[in-house]
Amino acid sequence: MGRALMSRPKILLLDEPFGQIDNFKKRSLRRMLFSYLKEKNIATIVATHDAEDALSFADKMIVIQNNQIIAAGTPQDLYKNPGSKYVASLFDDVNELNFQGENILLYPHQIKIIKSSEVKAEVVNSYFKGTYWLIELRFNDQTIVINHPKDLQKSETVFLHIE
Repeated sequence: MGRALMSRPKILLLDEPFGQIDNFKKRSLRRMLFSYLKEKNIATIVATHDAEDALSFADKMIVIQNNQIIAAGTPQDLYKNPGSKYVASLFDDVNELNFQGENILLYPHQIKIIKSSEVKAEVVNSYFKGTYWLIELRFNDQTIVINHPKDLQKSETVFLHIE
């Protein structure tokens, strides 16, 4: 009986494993834990609301909304092709906008400020995020957010390139 207690589990379940840990400790602990689990080939299910956990270490992801599986795939696939605003918003801010007659979902890094284009927007607000500024813009009666390396002045007109 003692031997059975010492055997490795077939699947480990972690429910919000880093939920109550300070960010500065969480990053290194997360890397150490997931590195160990992969090294030892321990299958692990991680229930989390933390996109960094899921994107950084998952081999496969399942997204559940209202008790229904709405998306499944690799982290890269779900990030690049989320299929819905809900799934995209799990990873980052997301812009849902009507552009050239088409409804599209874009992350802030997919919209760039350039010197000149026919696509104009007005700066509404600017938020410092450390390595970049999150710029809130008014575009065609829609509010969008983009990442930008510099602060911009409120009411400034900018030109956009949409990837």
